[in-house]
Amino acid sequence: MKNIKTLFSGDVRRVLCFVMIMLACIKSHGYSLQNHEQITRDAVKLINLCVQEKHIETLSPSAQLDVLIEYNLQQDQLLRKARLWHFPDNKQFPLEKSATSWIGNSLVISTSFNVWSDYLASQARSSTEHQAVYPAMGALLHYVQDVAVPAHAVPIFHPVRYFPPKADGFDSWDRFNSYPWLEDGSALKTICTQLSSNDKSVADIISHTLESTRNNILKGRNLADGQGNMWLKLYPVNGPKQYGFAQYGCGSEGEFGMQKIMCDNQVFHVAKQTYINFASGQRNLAVQASAQLIYDLQRSLAPCDGETCVAELGDDRWLPNAKMLKKLVKK
Repeated sequence: MKNIKTLFSGDVRRVLCFVMIMLACIKSHGYSLQNHEQITRDAVKLINLCVQEKHIETLSPSAQLDVLIEYNLQQDQLLRKARLWHFPDNKQFPLEKSATSWIGNSLVISTSFNVWSDYLASQARSSTEHQAVYPAMGALLHYVQDVAVPAHAVPIFHPVRYFPPKADGFDSWDRFNSYPWLEDGSALKTICTQLSSNDKSVADIISHTLESTRNNILKGRNLADGQGNMWLKLYPVNGPKQYGFAQYGCGSEGEFGMQKIMCDNQVFHVAKQTYINFASGQRNLAVQASAQLIYDLQRSLAPCDGETCVAELGDDRWLPNAKMLKKLVKK
């Protein structure tokens, strides 16, 4: 009997709960790791292309690419995301822990990432050391890219699980159109000029990306046969919210990519190219916002060559840890 009581003690139950979370949920809250990596690579390529075509002058972030990618992807570690949700702050509809009791409310320290992104931005802005700026930059890229995901902009809680509800199909979408700036020299010049036109704060870049995502959902792309704005059907930006979260439209679980969607007792047919066009627009937005962040944060850095200039990997300062998050939330 004593052994049974021990088995179900508080500490053991918490461990078992966490194991169940691990089994039930692979990842959540944003682009797949593959998409995060590719967007980061493409943002670096965009900056280098702007420099190559002499539209801007700035450092090449290529030497720090591994650092940018590593600290970006490490933000998605399951336990860290359990403590820091990857949703932007919304004063009108603040997120509440009880919306996702399966994750274990005791683990959650902050329901929005802004306290963490503000900290990272202050660290990057106040340093002229490559070894500090690029890790903070890589971590920040994750959140800039996340708000280009429709479910973040609404927002909708969307865990990726082994069991239903299914994953949001947008997160792992892997078919995109070619970048417009690779095919049109004038488009490249315009984008490069925008990068260098003014010094934006990190908060401004995140806010602008979030608002652009919402606007892209609202204006949508009218589908054929009077089907209307499918994106607003799937992602009801102004829909009712409970605990600060809206729900997917059409009774779906983020069925982005489905050829047939049942909505309002009607079957809607969506061509694959329609999905590709919308996903490509959001991917382009994420790449440009990422390039803007890199450009702005490295403006104060002097050239630095050699291995001593490259930041080390695995530094917990740049990963959302409980000790730091609790300190930031108290402020």
